Amino acid sequence: MSRRFTSPLFLFCGAAFMLAVVWFFYLQAEPPPADVAVATAASSPARTGSPGPGKLVSGNSGSAAEDGPDLDEIPAGVIRVDDRGQLIIDVQLHNAMDSYLLHSDLPTRQAAAVKLRGYLKRKLPASANVDAQALVTRYLDYMEQHDAALGRTRFVALEGDGLSAQGAQQFSAWQAQRKTMRQVILGATVYKEWFEADDARCAAALAARQAQAAPADASPSDAEQGQEALDCATEMGRSFAVVESAERQWTRHWALYRDELRRLPERDPTLREQALANLRQRIFTSEAERQRAENMNLP
Repeated sequence: MSRRFTSPLFLFCGAAFMLAVVWFFYLQAEPPPADVAVATAASSPARTGSPGPGKLVSGNSGSAAEDGPDLDEIPAGVIRVDDRGQLIIDVQLHNAMDSYLLHSDLPTRQAAAVKLRGYLKRKLPASANVDAQALVTRYLDYMEQHDAALGRTRFVALEGDGLSAQGAQQFSAWQAQRKTMRQVILGATVYKEWFEADDARCAAALAARQAQAAPADASPSDAEQGQEALDCATEMGRSFAVVESAERQWTRHWALYRDELRRLPERDPTLREQALANLRQRIFTSEAERQRAENMNLP
């Protein structure tokens, strides 16, 4: 072999060239999505209750559920993939999808779904994106079938002093129907992660209510269980369409409130407090919205 090709200078230059090529292709590689966390045993979140119509659970401060939605960004760690780039089905994913589909100021569910699909495509690895897009399709199908079935169902009116035993029986039947619908349309894994715990809790509460005396004669422990059954029945009786409408209104009112908050007097605390009370009364048009604003500790 020529002495020129084995000289230290030639070998050094060759190694430097190869290092530069490797570095170039490393820089060209697509970085991992900024808002998608790679799950490890240490980073797995604690489980929370699953959302349903009228209820969205979020463990993320500043999320759409608490502060109003940022329609292009979902807080880091909500949509997660494992170390192989596969989508993780958990309650955080449910929250993320509901943030787009239910907590939106867009005029239709279809428009919100387009925005959600675009977000998933931008942020997720290819394999996870395929699974997420398919899940969006199934979830939208479930929403439509849920509302259609609920519209055909008739319940006794909720009484002023609680849920009657007859009402609890009717809602138990509806819950069983809804459970089957969820399992068939969404699949066993999604049902387990998104709905199973909440379904079990409400099934127990409704069964206990059916075995109790009338609400007026209930003991304190029975009354507590009866309230939980009533809360479950209220949630189960709300359609996705009703939730979407309320959330769109809330989103608009919240944005208006935040904008007008800047114009309130700063120097006089008494005047500011009175102006705040008047502003909330004027913008939040229902008692539910005012209570929600109060629970959020809005300034």
